[in-house]
This record gives sequence, structure tokens and C-alpha cells, in this order.
Amino acid sequence: MLWALLNKRTSWYISEYGRNTCYQYICKAMTNLRAIFHSIGALTAKFLHIGVRPEMSFFEKQKIHLLNIMILPSVLPITFFALLNLAERPGLSILNMANVICYLAVIILNLKGRYLQWRLIFIATSAVIFFLEALFFHNGMEFALLLTVICSLVLVDKGWQYLLILLGVTAAFCYLQYRENMQVHKDKAMVLRVVSTIANCLLLLTAGLYYFRGIYLKYHKQVEAHKKLLEQQQVLLLVQKQELEQNNKDLKLLSESRQKILFTLAHDLRNPLSGIEALTNTMLEGGVADEQERNDLLSVIASTANRSLKQMQELLNAHQYAEPKRVAEKAAVDVGELLQLVVVPLQHKAAEKAITIRYQLPQAGTGVYANKWQLIRVMENLLSNAIKFSFPGGMVVVGAEQTPGWITLSVTDKGIGIPAEKQPYIFDNVHRVQQTGTGGEQSFGLGLAICRQIVEAHGGSIAFRSLAEEGTVFWVKLPDAANVAD
Repeated sequence: MLWALLNKRTSWYISEYGRNTCYQYICKAMTNLRAIFHSIGALTAKFLHIGVRPEMSFFEKQKIHLLNIMILPSVLPITFFALLNLAERPGLSILNMANVICYLAVIILNLKGRYLQWRLIFIATSAVIFFLEALFFHNGMEFALLLTVICSLVLVDKGWQYLLILLGVTAAFCYLQYRENMQVHKDKAMVLRVVSTIANCLLLLTAGLYYFRGIYLKYHKQVEAHKKLLEQQQVLLLVQKQELEQNNKDLKLLSESRQKILFTLAHDLRNPLSGIEALTNTMLEGGVADEQERNDLLSVIASTANRSLKQMQELLNAHQYAEPKRVAEKAAVDVGELLQLVVVPLQHKAAEKAITIRYQLPQAGTGVYANKWQLIRVMENLLSNAIKFSFPGGMVVVGAEQTPGWITLSVTDKGIGIPAEKQPYIFDNVHRVQQTGTGGEQSFGLGLAICRQIVEAHGGSIAFRSLAEEGTVFWVKLPDAANVAD
């Protein structure tokens, strides 16, 4: 009993193992067959695409595909028969080789993409060769004439050409059938009935092919027209997209320009308005000794307000703002007068932090060649920054130095300085380096960028040196008015 049970278990294991092994072999064979068929399909696709180029029209691609389907499979068999008949029937072998040459010529013309109209001539020549083979060697090649009909159906673009080839091939085929049947049956009436039946079938078949070819060409033209319409619409959409992107870019630039104008107005009006506020507070708090001092302060307030209005008018001039390198009304500007117009309105603002402003002026009559009001904007920005970032009780020095052909204006403070990591970006209006003053004053981060634009538009340069907790000095180098006048 134990032996029977062991034998049963062994038989079951062997049969189960055999089934699994057989299944694995079948799966492996199917995988190999799939790979073989895939390779054959890829190779066939390559053969069908011989002579096809991406720039060709859809109709021309279809012509080449159909020609490859009909011609390529025939080249090797005809070559084989030509070699086979070389010894016994050399004439037939020569005709076979002539057929191969005609087919190869069609393939070469497809590859070159030139003289494509000669393909129909070579196909017609092959039809004549088939007719001669069937006529003299009785090898049944009259049926290969049908290949000519199909090839001509693919190649010709005009109906009369196809009808001419069709009538010629039909006449040749019927003649060969009549001749062959007469040798076998000897009954002329019966042979004529057979041949006429064959001719009718052939004509009906080819007429049907021609009809379906017309339907195909009509459908193809509709497809091509629809494709062309889609391409035109795509181009139109692309143009509209570019126009929308450009309009969006223009609107963005306009928005940024307006925003920049608002920031610049707020920044440039803050300094004179703060000076006017300080002077007004002084007068209201009774800090005026006599009527003469009162009139002097009112004169400073009026001149500061007038100057602010002129600066505002310049900034609101969109054309000049859009082209910051343009500078209007350049003239000789006296350096001493310029610095006085800048310093006087800001002295009371400096006095709020007990900061002293000291002059270091060159000799009298020293002038720069610049636009007066724009240069005041530059020096106001620099002096206001020096006051903002100076420690209470400190000193700010405003000076001017004359060198051959140039005047260098400077503003020096002993304040908190500019951090080293921010120094590369202080003239950049994109990054906007902002820093809080020693009295909690806020910063826009635009002033130095505006200064650089104005100075460079005057043909000058602006530079600085700063150390943290030790102070900062700015230099503005501009053309000497005397040198420009010379």
C-alpha cells in the first residue's frame, strides 16, 4: 500500500512537471515567433518606404508605396528565372533581365526624386516585354500585363492616358488568349466568345478600378484641402498668439513703467517735502528770531516747492522717462549755488538728529555742464541718504573737487555704512536694496538707481566706498563746464 501511494505521488509530480515544462516551451516558442514576425514586419515596412521622403505630398507617397508593393516582390523571381533560362533559352533570359532593368530603373527614379515622369515609360516597356515573352515563349506572362494596368492606374494623372494604356493592354491580352486558344480548340467562334468574355471582364475590372481611383483622388483632394485649411488656421492662430503675447508684454511694460513713475515721484518728492515740513515746524514752534529770518525760511520753502513742481513735471513726461538717457536743457551750473539749493532745505531735517552739514567747495565760479534740476535730484538723494544713515550728533561733509576737464562732487558720512553683501546691487532698480535709517526711516531702494541713470546720461560716473559702522562716501564725476565751453 505504501508503494502504491508513493508511485501515485511520483506520477502526479512527473505529470505536473511535464505540463509546466510544456507550457514554458510553448510560451518561449510564441515569443520567438512574435519576434520573427515583428522583424519581418519591420523589414517589410522599410522596403515599402524605399524612395519615400518626408517633404513629399501624401499622393506621391501613396504612389511609391503601391509601386513598391507591386514591383519589389517581382524583382527576385524574375532574376531567378533569367539565370535559370540563360543556358537553354537565352532570348527569354534577356527579356527577363530587361524587365528587371525596367523595374530597377523605376526604383532608382523613386530614390532620386527626379524625372518621375519616366516611370510610366519604363512600366510600359515592361508591358511590351511581357507581351513578347508570352508571344514567342508561351510562358503565360500575358497575365503579368494586368500588373501594368494596376501600375499605370497608380502613376497616370490624366484619364486619357490610363484609357489608352488600358485599351492597349486589353488588346494585347485578348490577342494572346485568342492565339493560344486557336492552337488548342481550332473552333474560331468558340474562341472569339471566350476572348470577348475575357475582354469584357478585363474592361469591367479596370473600369471599376478607374472609378474607385476617381473616388480616391476626390477624397484625397478634400483631405488635402482640409489639411491646407487647418495649416492656414494654425498659422493664423500662431500669429494671433504672438500678437496677444506682444500686447501682454506691452501692457506689462506699461504697468511697470507707471509703477516706476509712482515710486519715483514718491521717492523724489519725499526729500523736499520733508525739508518743507522741518522748516514749517521750526516756524510753528517759534524758532524764528525776527521777521528777516522768517522771510528767508519762507523763501526757502517757496523755492523748494517750485523745484519739486519742476521735478514732478519732468517725471510725468512719459517720453523723457521712457528714454532715461535723454537729458534736456544742459547748461553751465555753478557748483556753489547747486550745493546751497540742495543743503539749505535739508539742514533743518539734519538738525532733528543733531547732524551738522559741512561744505568743502572749490574756488568760486566752478561749474558743471548738466541739467540743473536733474543734478539737484542726484545730490538731494545722496545727502538725504547720508542724513538718514548717520548717527545722531554726527557730521556729513558735502564737497566738490576740480580736476582737468572734470568736477567731482562728494557726500561723506560716518554712519552705519552699507553691508558688503548689498553693495553690488545698490545701483540696481530690480533688486532694490532697502535699509532702515538710524532714526527708523524707511527706504524705497530706488534713489541710487535713479542717480546712476541721471549721471550716466550726463556722460559722467558715480562711485562709492563704504565700510560697515564706519561710514560711506559717494563721488559724482561730471564734465567741467569750462572745458565743455572750450
